[in-house]
Amino acid sequence: MKIALKYLAAAAVALTGLVACVSEDPKIDPVPPVPEEGTGYLSLGGSFVLTVESRNEEIDSTPGAQSRIPTRADNGNIDVDSYTVEILDAAGAAAVEPFRYGDMPADPIELPVGAYTLVVYSAETPDTAWEGEADTPTYGAEQVFSITKGATTDLGTVTCHPLSVKVTVAYRQSLYELLSADTEAEVELGGKHRATFVKDETRAAYLRPVYSDGEPNELWLYLTTVYEGKQITRQPLKVNNNVKPGEWRKITIYLENGESGSVIINGEIETWVNGQTVDVDVQTLATISEATIPDIDDPDAPKIVWSKTDEAIADKLLLTDDSYDENGYYTGDARVTVKALDPMQRFTVEIASDNRAVMDHIELNGIKGAVDLFTVDGAARTMLRLWGFPVVFPEPKMERTFDLKELMKVLSDYEGTHTFTMTVADAKNRRTTTELVIEVDKSGGADPNIIWEGNSIDVRHEAYAGLQVVIRVKARTGIKSLKVAISGTLASDPAELSGLGLTDSFDLVDPEASREGLGAALQGLGFPVGADVRDQSEISFDISTFMGLLGSFPGNNDFKLTVTDNSGQILEKTLMLYVPEE
Repeated sequence: MKIALKYLAAAAVALTGLVACVSEDPKIDPVPPVPEEGTGYLSLGGSFVLTVESRNEEIDSTPGAQSRIPTRADNGNIDVDSYTVEILDAAGAAAVEPFRYGDMPADPIELPVGAYTLVVYSAETPDTAWEGEADTPTYGAEQVFSITKGATTDLGTVTCHPLSVKVTVAYRQSLYELLSADTEAEVELGGKHRATFVKDETRAAYLRPVYSDGEPNELWLYLTTVYEGKQITRQPLKVNNNVKPGEWRKITIYLENGESGSVIINGEIETWVNGQTVDVDVQTLATISEATIPDIDDPDAPKIVWSKTDEAIADKLLLTDDSYDENGYYTGDARVTVKALDPMQRFTVEIASDNRAVMDHIELNGIKGAVDLFTVDGAARTMLRLWGFPVVFPEPKMERTFDLKELMKVLSDYEGTHTFTMTVADAKNRRTTTELVIEVDKSGGADPNIIWEGNSIDVRHEAYAGLQVVIRVKARTGIKSLKVAISGTLASDPAELSGLGLTDSFDLVDPEASREGLGAALQGLGFPVGADVRDQSEISFDISTFMGLLGSFPGNNDFKLTVTDNSGQILEKTLMLYVPEE
């Protein structure tokens, strides 16, 4: 009886549950399926066939370039028996020991249930390789497969494809004969992998993509040559925003007639894809016109100038002990302004130095050749930013000012000549290249010495209201006399000079010897006088307000400064100014 009641109670519970399922929504969350456990098999022997894709044989000939795509028979890496085969699990770990395709096991391989990836490759793919080198180009394939419990998986035929981007560079004959023998075209993929084509290079280069599928692999060409006596240095041309393995980017540079009888250097790219019969994709590169060649005056090209004077960076900048204060800080003005009529799209900087320590330092930070401030990253970006270069462009800019005073401070520890070649390109591909040449001489500086802070006192400058003129005079044994002689338009009319309370010559140590009341007039213009000069080892005075008075005296106005120290040493420097006609 107890047994009968037990089953009756169980039936009642079951019936109650059935009624509840009919009348109410279930309240219990579904239970996730339990991953399948166990093993299955991967069949290789006989079913797994490895092939290498065929390639187009003939293409239309472009003068100066190769006219045939090499077949697989031209390469030494088509023996698929030598290809490496790897089987990786879902975590990317080796599920079995790698083996050569020619040595693959005949019996099925037992594997735990799950997802796997078959990886096959002819050889490790180098960053850059040249046609004719061993194992070039490389081929490979990846195929995802799964193992199910108790079942056998067949891979079938797997086709290997090229793992690199092929690039060739050629010149049409009409241009080839006009370019210098040392012409070079450097191609760069993904900002990292590079190959340099000399003028007569006929081989193809193979570059390994830097980024995975879906991410951009930009391809650039940088042309360096001399054309009709004019230097072109690393002229940048974007070939494509995203090139892929298996593509052949065939670049041909040529000459054509422009407007008004000018000549233009153009680039053309043909895109071929391995294993496909396609119409040739011909793209015209951005023009290398005369506007991009240094020394050609294009009023619409970007400008690189000293911010303070709005003058082009032309003269060598000399840094001595006198260029720094007692704390080692640069006392000059090192602000640079870049201006363009259209938004800037590239700003490259290339550094050269005859001091090996400087080159070692920049190479250690990842700088070799020209770097683009728009895209530079890593240690190179950090270093250039600390030096003052603008490495952040949050939006398209047509003007940018940056201060290189920290660079000047750093270079104080490195004697020698250092050259910073800056090239700016705008959205219309107009370019300007400027060299900032800095010579560091820390032998102690002249004594006595006269310095115009932030400017060369040895060249003539245009005077205008707001021009900063700060003069520093140094004499270790003390200043005995500091004479000033005025010549030019200002001194040509004694009445005008007298109206300013000045004479055409005076000694700041004793100005009253030249004219009574002259000392007060000079102090009003910013000059130190008397005891503020006599026996001082260093003085600094700002006569910038005097520049506004010169506007009434167009032409050249010179101020010869002669300092004599207490040991009898004499130094002459002339502050040379030009006032334009209004």
